Amino acid sequence: MHKIGIPSRLSSSPADKRVAIANELIDLIADRLRSLDAEPILLNPSDLSNPPDLDALLLPGGGDISPHRYGQEPDPRVYNVDLEQDRLDFGIARHALHRNLPIMGICRGMQLLNVLYGGSLIQHLPTSAVEHSFQLKKESITLAERFTPHEVEITPGSRLAGILGSSVWTASAHHQAVDDLGEGLRIVARAADGTVEAVEDPHRSVIGVQWHPEIREHGGEVQDHLFLNLLHCVELGRAVKI
Repeated sequence: MHKIGIPSRLSSSPADKRVAIANELIDLIADRLRSLDAEPILLNPSDLSNPPDLDALLLPGGGDISPHRYGQEPDPRVYNVDLEQDRLDFGIARHALHRNLPIMGICRGMQLLNVLYGGSLIQHLPTSAVEHSFQLKKESITLAERFTPHEVEITPGSRLAGILGSSVWTASAHHQAVDDLGEGLRIVARAADGTVEAVEDPHRSVIGVQWHPEIREHGGEVQDHLFLNLLHCVELGRAVKI
């Protein structure tokens, strides 16, 4: 059984619904991996000094990355910055890259990969024709209904196109996005307003998506192909040394 590392979400503050929901999403991801006969391994700060033996890494969603990580001062609309969370996520991701493990990033996880590769983020997206943000104000709705569905166009010939096809409907819940692209990554999907929706490293088994494939109500079972691809990369040993 493949062991897939997932950094735990350290914040448990009830002040922001997005924090609690990030923890719910970890459970959904773990359930999805178990359904595919993989073993999710939750990682904590104590694992940084002696990381466990893993087959792949999945970087989940969560609060905003400290803008200081990419050389900027925080916008007032940045939320739930947790320096200990950043230390855990970046540390584990560096370890996985050093070991050439397959990596999949979701939402914050994709943004983290871009920053790790030397890129930067748009700290707060301007209003556009495509809604990306989380539905916070509505009450008595399901978890899936808090995510905004929209279509994403995928670059032909990309690894992502081989996984999902030319386009896919997605579950969106973010107010930040890739700005300057990290060196070594390429953009492989965009929303209709131009927002970067996926990146990949053409030389490693590293892929990040801005949406939440664990929310199957938007996009259907095709979203499972992303998780299957992560496990397939483990089996093939596609991560290569550079």
